[in-house]
Amino acid sequence: MIVQESYELNGRQFVRTWSDEGRYVVGGNPEGQYTEANDPAALGRVYTEGEAIPAADCEAADYESALGRLGVEV
Repeated sequence: MIVQESYELNGRQFVRTWSDEGRYVVGGNPEGQYTEANDPAALGRVYTEGEAIPAADCEAADYESALGRLGVEV
């Protein structure tokens, strides 16, 4: 199932989207398949579940990279 969590960062609202079944989330802009998506809440992006994520694709570096793009220092 698609799970969404709202959070605030530097005064801006964001939405984190992921699958609780270990699947890619598909959609966004640019459209693609992601292990998780973090978007500005105002964009209202919609995602669906895709293929199962192979165990090797889900690494800490993926999360650190996503946080870095949001301006979070890890």
